[in-house]
Amino acid sequence: MKRITFPHIVVRNEGGSTLGDFLNKTLKPAVARAALGAGDVRVNGKRVRDASFRLLPGDRIEYRGPTADAKKANKVKQARLRFNIVHEDDDVIVVHKGPDLLSVPDRTDSPAVSRQLADFIAERDGPEGRVYPVHRLDKDVTGLLLFAKTLAARDRLREAFAEDAVKRTYLACIWGSMRKPSGTIRSHLDTKSERVRSVAPGQGAPAVTHYRTLQSNGRVSLLEVRLETGRKNQIRVHLSEAGHALLGDRRFGGAEGFGFNRRKVALHAWKLRFRHPTTGRTIEVEDPAPANFERALADAR
Repeated sequence: MKRITFPHIVVRNEGGSTLGDFLNKTLKPAVARAALGAGDVRVNGKRVRDASFRLLPGDRIEYRGPTADAKKANKVKQARLRFNIVHEDDDVIVVHKGPDLLSVPDRTDSPAVSRQLADFIAERDGPEGRVYPVHRLDKDVTGLLLFAKTLAARDRLREAFAEDAVKRTYLACIWGSMRKPSGTIRSHLDTKSERVRSVAPGQGAPAVTHYRTLQSNGRVSLLEVRLETGRKNQIRVHLSEAGHALLGDRRFGGAEGFGFNRRKVALHAWKLRFRHPTTGRTIEVEDPAPANFERALADAR
């Protein structure tokens, strides 16, 4: 692998520049973004993936660029994977999970994003590369999935999820339109039975879902859904019990249509906001909705 070293010494009157600014002046912007995402840039010998990282006078920036053959091999490997890295630093990694893909392995041989990601990181970073799941998405749901890269980060993030301190916002395409354009659904969910459902208080865990209608044509509606609590199947159950199941969600009474089916229901983990387990700063990540959400609204007119 060819190594390109930039012996650039940041002078004092340039001390406020960011790593991203420096790389964009030195490399093509697309190459700079790829290099940061792949962990190919080091500052003073330490790998840095954050483009907003502030450079100080005297910092040494080093770029380890892959050869053309390595780039080609990596593109082929990425094409086989069913996730994309959306955000990464030394402690956490956020990926886009595709449809019909488990979050973590089960007793079947079905593909799981945690296994694919672990293999990818180990191959990229070597034996020290690790990932640890901290929450899950249903197999037929797409969107943002958060992993930790250290045990300490895993423990802090799992604690944050348990305390409902991680803010999660979804996009949902439902049949029909909600009686009120926005509102809150509250119930107690029995998450231990084979099929999750609302039960009497005291017999299940409290569940709170906030929703807001973004678009509707009467036949199909697009909702922004925010979780206050994070129970198993919470959004799917609440919308189904409100009489407006997700497109494709046959398990909870939603008919298939407009490209949504048992392998891909119309629910997408859109936004994720959490406190970084090490630095404490707020991380906000967004994953645009798949094209079939807009297509469903257009085709249903």
